[in-house]
Amino acid sequence: MDGRRRIGRNVAAVLLRRLFCLAENRELKSQVHWLPNIDRLQLYAATMPHARDLRTQLIDLAADLAFLRGHAMPRDAKAFEAARKRGRKELLAAAQDLAKVVAPLLERYHEVAVKLGEATSANLRDPVTDIRQQLARLTADGFWTNTPWNWLTQYPRYLEAIAVRLDKLRTGGGARDRGAMQELAPHQRRDDDGLDAGGVSSESLAALEEYRWMLEEFRVSLFAQQLGTSIKISPQRLEKQWGKV
Repeated sequence: MDGRRRIGRNVAAVLLRRLFCLAENRELKSQVHWLPNIDRLQLYAATMPHARDLRTQLIDLAADLAFLRGHAMPRDAKAFEAARKRGRKELLAAAQDLAKVVAPLLERYHEVAVKLGEATSANLRDPVTDIRQQLARLTADGFWTNTPWNWLTQYPRYLEAIAVRLDKLRTGGGARDRGAMQELAPHQRRDDDGLDAGGVSSESLAALEEYRWMLEEFRVSLFAQQLGTSIKISPQRLEKQWGKV
């Protein structure tokens, strides 16, 4: 996605996370170190074009979940200390939440990577290109902390939907896939074009962000309907949302 809108996190939140990571470095490292199968998961993540390794990114995410999620940002030293003490008590719950998402996400990602490696037929060139572009958007550098948590929890289903799509393509579903791609194309093109950052209101950017995640749900409805969607989605709902942008 365009760095002008989706990738940037609130600067104050990023700085606060850094402070919490410094203050609680040992505990955060420990929680991430003991995530189930973390060594295997790190191997799965190694093919992602990220500047930092998986553990470092998950430490940041654990800090977000324990110290910042659902709470107002501290504005002074006293509030920071109170937030640090409160968050320390929530570290275990944060690690449990991480485990529920990180393992299935990276396992599905690995499954998709294997299936993509097998999808070498020239007839699959267009859908495979589309899937690779979708993966690049989903797993862009920094996605672990740049993706809102409520959408990050949906990643295993999004990746499973890609695996289902590849299975259908392998078993003769090319014609139906082409029809679905045609239905998707104008909506995806809008999102890819994004907005010029100059003079764009925060409301428009928020609406575009929502549109982006609605597109992921729309993809599930088109290519892996059996998995279900987390929201009601249709071309009409996408048009209505775009009207807010």
